[in-house]
Parts: sequence; C-alpha cells; structure tokens
Amino acid sequence: MKKSVKVGLVLGIAAGATALAVNQAKKNASPEPFVTFTDDTKLYALMDTNASVTHILPIATVVTVIAKKHIDKNVWFEVETPFGHGFILDESVLPQIADAKHIELDVPVINQYAPVNAPFGCEGAALLMALQYKQYTEDDFKTLLANMPTAERNPNEGFVGSPYEASPAGYYQTIYPAPLAAYAKERYAQTVEDISGSDIQEIQHELALGNPVILYVTKDFAAPVIGEWDFGTPGSEEAVDNLHIVLLTGYDSTIGEYKVADPSSEQGTYWINGYALEKAYNAKKQAVVVR
Repeated sequence: MKKSVKVGLVLGIAAGATALAVNQAKKNASPEPFVTFTDDTKLYALMDTNASVTHILPIATVVTVIAKKHIDKNVWFEVETPFGHGFILDESVLPQIADAKHIELDVPVINQYAPVNAPFGCEGAALLMALQYKQYTEDDFKTLLANMPTAERNPNEGFVGSPYEASPAGYYQTIYPAPLAAYAKERYAQTVEDISGSDIQEIQHELALGNPVILYVTKDFAAPVIGEWDFGTPGSEEAVDNLHIVLLTGYDSTIGEYKVADPSSEQGTYWINGYALEKAYNAKKQAVVVR
C-alpha cells in the first residue's frame, strides 16, 4: 500500500511537472502571424460581437495572434495589429504561410483625372508615383507629361497622340516601356529600367527589394483583348485593345493578391486578385522598374 502511494505520488509530481512545462512552453511560444483576406474584418474592443468596433481592417493586414479563446460557437483571437490591440473572429483571417511574403510600398497616389485631367495619361501618372516614392523628382504631373517623348504612330518611339484627348480612330494611344524608361532615365534617374519580358517571380523580387514596378495590364483587370494595330511600320502589330497602366506596390503570398496604385481609380490603391493581375500582365509582359 505504501509502495503504491509512493508510486502514485511520483507519477503525480511527474505529470504536474509535464503540465507545467507544457503551459510554460505555450507562454513562451512565438506569437502567430495571420493575414486578413477581406476588406471588412472587424477589430473589436472585447470578445463580443456586440462590443464596439475600434477599426475595420483592410484586406492583407498582417495581425499577430497572441491568444485564442472559444466562446460559445465562436473562436476569438486576441491580436496586435498596425491599428492597435483588439479581438477578431478566427473566420476573418488566414494563417500566414511559411516563408510568407507581405510587401507594401507607401507610394504617393496620383490621379490622372484630377487636378490635371489627362484621360490618357496613366503611363505618366504611374511613372511619377514611382519617381516621387523614390524621391527622384519634385516635378508635377503636367511637367512630366509635357516633356514625355512623342511619336506619330509608333508607341515604341514615344507617346502617340495627347494624354489630354483621344486620338483619331486607328491610333494606338500609349507609350511603350522602352521609350518611357529611356525618358525617365535621361531626365530623372539612371536606375529606371525597362524589364519587359520578366516573369511574375522577377516582378515580385523587385517589390521585395523596395522597387515599385509600372505594369502594362488591362482596364479593371479584365481579360486581355488582342487586336491588330497600325504602328506606321510594314504590316500590323498585335496590341492589347483594353490596355491600362498601373503601378505595382505590394504583394501578399498568403492570400495571393497584389496591391496596385491605379491612376484611374478613385480609391487610389487597392488589392487585386493575383490570377487576374497575372493574366493581364502576361498578355504582353511589359513593365518598367524604378530602383
């Protein structure tokens, strides 16, 4: 009897020590990073859906989970966020994947419609945002557009038409990456490069280095429509009919989305589905990086 009591006492002590070690390990465990995947995640003041909402977290916000708790049918996370401390429901976030990439460049936003109304000036606006982010210029939008090289019909030589009004039918109204990069390199910074032909992993790498990338995509990231155009050269040239240019400023590998600064959008910047962006970019793989 005494032996069994002694054994039980030893086992009890051992079990208690194990439990203490487990609890201590939990306390010492690194906080877990999660990422929001919608643009309306509520940050509550308390673990209660009736509690006050202190902030609405935008999509791709990285939060640090420091504690978890089951209350009724809900699983609550206590979190630290860029907007402060609070509580969120577990259904609003995804665990950040191993070796995850989350990049956001704080680029100044320039709208091509206001205060300067340049309906066809998305190339210049995207370039200027990147240059100002890198602090390469204090030029305003109008000045940058006024000095951009022009061409009669060939966007490989300069901007076709005017950024302020539509060209006659049949003119492909844009400036391609090579002359755009050459202009920026000569006037603003030697670190501007035409990186057309780069795959999307190379584009992501530039972002990781802190370099915004001007991307030739499509309006509203719709499926690319390819047409035949007269560039003033023998034969015709294939080009994207629904072309639009944006500045790529972020990427999150957990949710598979990109952040863009869109000169035509009232939002200024937003996150876009990765598949849609990559499909639009891959139509021609045209890009300019500002390093």
